[in-house]
Amino acid sequence: MSATTAMNKPPESASKPTPAPPYVDMGAAGAAEGRDPLIGVKALTGVYVGINRKCWGRKRVRGDDGRSNVYHVMSRTCGGEIFFDETEREALVLVMRKMARFCGIKILTYCIMGNHFHALVRVPHKATWLEELFGPPGAAGAEEKLFEHMRLLYSKAHISAVKEDFAKLRKMGGGMELLVQERVSAMKERMCDLSAWVQEVKVRFSRWYNRRHSRQGTLWMGKFKSVLVERKYYTGYKGNEREPDVARLMAAYIDLNPVRAKLVEGAEEWRWSGWSAALAGDKEAIAGLCDILHCTPKDWVAWAKGVYAEMVSERRSDIERLAAKARDLEAGARRTLLVKIPEFSRSLVIGEFEDPVGDGGGKDGRTRRSRVGQVQGVTVRMVSGNAR
Repeated sequence: MSATTAMNKPPESASKPTPAPPYVDMGAAGAAEGRDPLIGVKALTGVYVGINRKCWGRKRVRGDDGRSNVYHVMSRTCGGEIFFDETEREALVLVMRKMARFCGIKILTYCIMGNHFHALVRVPHKATWLEELFGPPGAAGAEEKLFEHMRLLYSKAHISAVKEDFAKLRKMGGGMELLVQERVSAMKERMCDLSAWVQEVKVRFSRWYNRRHSRQGTLWMGKFKSVLVERKYYTGYKGNEREPDVARLMAAYIDLNPVRAKLVEGAEEWRWSGWSAALAGDKEAIAGLCDILHCTPKDWVAWAKGVYAEMVSERRSDIERLAAKARDLEAGARRTLLVKIPEFSRSLVIGEFEDPVGDGGGKDGRTRRSRVGQVQGVTVRMVSGNAR
């Protein structure tokens, strides 16, 4: 063999592909040993490298900055080819709720499907929410209140490490207090932010899922979708006679997902939804639906439960009969939520309102197309466009 041939020949070890590690279902293994398979998603965040690194998020179209806003959020696994089992759906609900408590997001209802999820959430006005929780900027004890709030998500070791870091910086002097306040502000930036909440949910669940299946790589397909849901007026909390609004329609549409997919006969049979959880007595789920119904949790048993039950009462056996009557949203008043309404997932904004960005275009110069239709007696206007 010539020297040139010997030089070009790959090493013996390089010619043999490295065998893939065997698949191990960590959830099944843990269950067999008596361990809780959800312990990874229930655990608090500990100390990690880059604990003080600032994160950057992307902007999305927002509603009125003077009040809270409601969004329909959707995200799908890569190619829709990864399907969650029952334990994984439960884990995703736990992660969504844990991050919602920390971020100040209120989950109104949700539905975890096999390869994607839907959530209807209320994002509070950030300045108001922060002041109510931590006090006005510079208020005494605000930092301690922040550390107390961090206990919802982080371990004692993590919080202690942050406190020690702050103490060291302050001891150094020379303007280091400004750096401390910058890091405090970075922590608060993650709160009352839709993109930050979804990102945290997807990243934290992906880590748990990948460990469970001994896999690597991305789990979710691209960026999430979000539709701003608005309404023109508010009816208050008292009185049983209410005109249905867009947020209520969107909630019912989300809870009816498994019925539309012909997975169950009725929405109450799908365990991983806000409606099913509320029927089981889950206080968070009840509070979310009461927000939509403009009532208090005390009204849930009295009348609110029945009102929403009527909205999600359609059955799988009704699909074919109802579908033929209401295929086109522009053709007339649609009376069923069992037919897929693409605008409920693809619009930029949907609601009972005057187009906030204008029919001719938004501030960024993009053309906005809007259309008007009726769904269960509600006049709905949908504005098309891409999220920023």
